[in-house]
Amino acid sequence: MANLKKNNLSADEYVGKMKALADELAAAGKPLGEDELVSYVLTGLDADYTPIVASLTSRREPVTYNELLSQIQSFESRLDLVHGINGGSGSQSSVNSATRSGGGRGNSGPSGGGQRGRGRNSQGGRGRNQGGRGRGNGGGQRPRFNGRCQVCFKEGHSAQQCWHRFDPDYVPDERNVNAAMYSYGVDTNWYTDTGATDHVTSELDRLTVQEKYTGNDKIRTANGAGMNINHIGNAIVRTPHRDLHLNNVLHVPQAKKNLVSVHRLTKDNKAFLEFHPNFFLIKDQVTRKTLLEGRCRDGLYPLPQPS
Repeated sequence: MANLKKNNLSADEYVGKMKALADELAAAGKPLGEDELVSYVLTGLDADYTPIVASLTSRREPVTYNELLSQIQSFESRLDLVHGINGGSGSQSSVNSATRSGGGRGNSGPSGGGQRGRGRNSQGGRGRNQGGRGRGNGGGQRPRFNGRCQVCFKEGHSAQQCWHRFDPDYVPDERNVNAAMYSYGVDTNWYTDTGATDHVTSELDRLTVQEKYTGNDKIRTANGAGMNINHIGNAIVRTPHRDLHLNNVLHVPQAKKNLVSVHRLTKDNKAFLEFHPNFFLIKDQVTRKTLLEGRCRDGLYPLPQPS
């Protein structure tokens, strides 16, 4: 891990390799703390990432692994955008620079131009574009982006092309975020679980109040495997009548589902649950009023998403 460098790897590839090595250490009985993993990742970044390394290492509060990954991805997108505008070559070429003919500036516009200009050729020298006059590469049409934007989470364009990429106050639509999470294989539901002794989530941003966990306890799954607890915090479930509080939620990055312990939910909120074949109800213990109703999905009972 100390020798692994980012170099020409993408952010996802680099951090993925670091995480894989950390998982191997954990499987061998020598798990790394989150702060140690973050330190290794920062050490392996190249000189282009000096600003982000300086910014994160100067912070007083600790940097989480998920936050670090997000920061590196955003900074990489910014680097690619700058390289694309300046005609340079970065770790990943932008769409604009990839569609230029011979890498020159002179004929990078839409077709039909007959433009003559000077620009850098594919060997890095400066000279006339091929033939002087001519049409742009491929009719000047930019290939459609098949992925999903990491800024607004909509399909059809990249973060480099997003209107909102420089707007610090922009908040993406929750429906697009949820759709993106499902497409990435991340389940955003809270599932009620009568077999869970504690609330569990892998998403740190779900916790309204959080603190670093320094104990040695682990989450034990059905097959006996242990998963590390990184933080403990609280979360809130909105209902039409009153909020339900999820206290002492365990942040477990390896968890595949967000689990609501039925025992803790009923104890902390003076409520009880009724499970039926096709739906379930959460009711107030005193008034017997229904606080929340959800439907059964594939044999599970997820809390309904807020409208």
